[in-house]
Order: sequence, then structure tokens, then C-alpha cells
Amino acid sequence: DPTQLGYLTAVPANSLKGPNNASVFIKTGAGVVRTATNKDLMLPIAATVIGKQNSAGVPKGFFPNYPLDHTEVLDEEEVTQLIQAFNAYNQAIKAAAKAKNIPVFDYQEFQTRLKWHYPKWYQC
Repeated sequence: DPTQLGYLTAVPANSLKGPNNASVFIKTGAGVVRTATNKDLMLPIAATVIGKQNSAGVPKGFFPNYPLDHTEVLDEEEVTQLIQAFNAYNQAIKAAAKAKNIPVFDYQEFQTRLKWHYPKWYQC
């Protein structure tokens, strides 16, 4: 799952709450402002800006008129596109390697096997 690798390690955007238990608002890649869902992922950069007030005193991300920007969050559609591109790229690498009889280490498969074959306390 590419959303669990390096820079893209993210948390569901709706897991955060603002002042008075306010929901998180995001601006999607399509420019639509809406309440975050558990399928939207907040990128690490968002942690540096969420809750910071603008000149009017509105905390970023907790009001529809000052949402987290699409550059700070992967919306559900972007997550789907990322996973599809990631999988297609990996398949192309595997096919090219197979055609030339070159071994390939599949890190994603390795991670999945670790997840299912070792106790939770053993995982990093």
C-alpha cells in the first residue's frame, strides 16, 4: 500500500478534531470543499499548518472557508489514483524483469507477509 511508505505515511483526515470537536474540512483536488472522511489521508505537511490562524483568526482546516488545501491532503479519489498508478508501475517493472529473467524483490508483498505472519508486537 503506497500510502504507508515514507512521505505518504498518512492518517485519516477525519481522525482529527478541532476546537469544540469541529470536523476537518478539506479542499479536494477537484476544488470542492467538504468535510474530511476516513478515506481522505492527511499528509505530514498538514501537521505544520492545521489549526494555524489566518489574519481573520480562523484556524486552518476547521472551517469550510479556510480548509486544508489539496496539497496537504490526499482526497479519496487521489488515494485511488495513487494506488492504481503504484500498482501499474510495479506490474510494468515485474513484466520487464520477467522478460529479461531478472529477479525482483517485491517490497509490498514482503510487507504484507510480515503483517500476516508475525505478531503485532514484532512489527516496526
